Amino acid sequence: YSLSCGLCWDYRLSDDDKAIREKAKDMIKKQLDTAKILGADTVLVIPGAVNVEFSFPEKKVAYDVVYERAVKGINELKAYAESLKVSMGLENVWNKFLLSPMEMRDFIDKHGGKDIDIIAKIENRSGVDNIEDICKVADGIMVARGDLGVEIPFVEVPSIQKYLIKKCRLLGKRVITATEMLESMIQNPRPTRAEISDVANAVYDGSSAVMLSGETAMGKYPALAVMNMAQIAKFTEERIDYKNWFVSTEFKIRNTLDAISHATCAMAIDVGAKCIVVNSISGNTVRMVSRFRCPADIIGMTTEERAWRKLNLSWGVTPALTEEYSSIEVVFYQALKGADLVFVTAGMGGG
Repeated sequence: YSLSCGLCWDYRLSDDDKAIREKAKDMIKKQLDTAKILGADTVLVIPGAVNVEFSFPEKKVAYDVVYERAVKGINELKAYAESLKVSMGLENVWNKFLLSPMEMRDFIDKHGGKDIDIIAKIENRSGVDNIEDICKVADGIMVARGDLGVEIPFVEVPSIQKYLIKKCRLLGKRVITATEMLESMIQNPRPTRAEISDVANAVYDGSSAVMLSGETAMGKYPALAVMNMAQIAKFTEERIDYKNWFVSTEFKIRNTLDAISHATCAMAIDVGAKCIVVNSISGNTVRMVSRFRCPADIIGMTTEERAWRKLNLSWGVTPALTEEYSSIEVVFYQALKGADLVFVTAGMGGG
């Protein structure tokens, strides 16, 4: 079984707390007894609890083993993340609600990963209610609709999806919409009409990216699922009036970067610029321009390879890796090669 076991309210419980141990074991037993009639691939969740996911290939599960795995889960996660950082050079870490973004940020920073971005999975009521605080730490969010539909009333999921996308987009955070987007393609070569509409609506809402999971992880038609999703997104974007979207979006200027990025998009729209060239070391300024969904193409120029790769997740951005330059003249030279009317802007300091 794939089991999500609730550990009450806190994963920092000592192994010798017998009362908590017995309560956890009883919760797990009840959930497993329910699972007997649901099938081997059922995911079991105890709403409102802190969840730790584990996969068990056999139907018979020793409760003591499950509990021991759960209380040690945080340490396993840390060790695994650290080993991946060393061996793979991560750009992003996907943070479930086991750890708060601040806890994950502190852990990653302490282990030499200050340049790794955090994508926070919003999976429960707490994540929705605290989205602004989460966005102060996280570099992006994933709207994890499957878990949201279990943790909160499922009828709320569509409106919450729209709320999260708009809120985080205007904060300059990347927003990924995920879960069951083309679910039927796990077994079938064609998506349902409802699934096609679901993907299109996520694009209309302003998602930075749409994501497949089971369709490509265990589906029969993974490549076809990717192709279909790409076609739906491309067709939908070509029919969105981004100029009108920009004009009708209410936005409050809070700082200089807000003012510059907003004005850049406004001027590019007014004069019909071919593209906006944004010079940025970290990629942050590029993301601040991208959030307004400007109809002009955005060229994100950076001298840092890691920032260059990360920019692939930002809406409407074509990343460009450039050499270091010492003067503004070189910046314009690089930006204006063979171009029509373009706007050039840049970050300040480390931006």
